Amino acid sequence: QTPITVLSAIALAMSAVPYIIMTFNVFTVIISALLAAVLVISVVMQIKHE
Repeated sequence: QTPITVLSAIALAMSAVPYIIMTFNVFTVIISALLAAVLVISVVMQIKHE
């Protein structure tokens, strides 16, 4: 079972990829790192619940 938060995080990351590539700077790196962190945390929380 994949939680909706994980799906939305993946969709958000996928939609942000072209923008990140187009304007690659420290700000976008931080945002992409935060997205990755949220994705990992949500997956870990889901595993712990199961």
